[in-house]
This record gives sequence, C-alpha cells and structure tokens, in this order.
Amino acid sequence: SAERTARAALAAHAVARVFVDAPFRAIRGGLSNHAWRVDHDGRGYFVRLGGRGSKSLGVDRRSECHLLGAVSAARLAPEVLLCDPGADLLVTRLVSGETWTRQAARETVNLRRIGAALRILHSLPPRPGIRRVCFAAQARFLEDQLGAPGSAQAAVRRVAANAFERLAGREAMLALCHNDLHHLN
Repeated sequence: SAERTARAALAAHAVARVFVDAPFRAIRGGLSNHAWRVDHDGRGYFVRLGGRGSKSLGVDRRSECHLLGAVSAARLAPEVLLCDPGADLLVTRLVSGETWTRQAARETVNLRRIGAALRILHSLPPRPGIRRVCFAAQARFLEDQLGAPGSAQAAVRRVAANAFERLAGREAMLALCHNDLHHLN
C-alpha cells in the first residue's frame, strides 16, 4: 500500500524515523499524490508520497525540493523537514485549515491573498537546482497526455496558441512560479 511505502521511506531518514510508527490519517482531495497527517509530540506534520502519474504530468521532484526550500524560507510554505526526490517523499509542518473549494478560490478576499502571495513568489530570485519551465512546451506536453482532441480542447488550443504567440515577442523574465495553481493546491 502507499502508506506502507511511505513508512518504509520515512524509516530511511534519521529526521523522519519518529513518524514511522505514528498514526497516519489520510488527507483526501489531492489529484495524484497520497497524503497524510501525522501527529508527533503534540505537533502536526504533513507526509506526501508522490502518485504514480506524477512523472507523466511533468513533475520534477528534485526541482520541487529546491523550490520548496526557497518558498519555505520566504514563509510562503511550511517548514520542510524532509524532501527526498528519489523516494518521491515530502515531510513538512502541517498547515491547519480546510482545503479550499472552487467557490472559496473565487472569493475576492482569497483572490487578493493569492495575488499577494504570488507577488512575493515572483519577486524571489531563482535558485540553482530549480528547473526552468517553458510554459508553451509544458502545455504541449500536457496536451499530448490527453489523447484524441475534442472541440473544447481545440478551442483551448487556439486561445493558448494566441497567448503564447503574444508572449514569444517579449523578453523572457525569470521568476519562480507555482506551476499548478488551483483550489486543491
């Protein structure tokens, strides 16, 4: 099971061995990963084991580890206790609260919060180890995962092509980006 795999991966790291025998409570709602809340010594922690489809989505866990270090230092993300890209394992302090709904993500107050966080994120200097992403290439990569195109995909493809054409004429700006911004993340 995914939980057994996560426990075995935790056992391989001195900093995470304390979680191996702790109770795991599944966190539901993610699209591709397995996630649990683990409580130890009165504190909550988040344990994530990457799902099987992560690589097909273009996820780069090594780059993610470097990025999480940068955003954690900027207080945009919780403290990272362990990030092991080889085991597809992440352990952070738990952020309490509820997973947003689509409606919550559309509320003006939350859009302002997202905008403020993105402004900080985009102002952080890129660090070595963080993969550079070409969004046009990433969009084509993800589109290839969809299979046979339908009319809705064709419409999205036209809008995307127009946007990427306009952006192609501009000087590229290097900035840290979220890359998967939606209400579940």
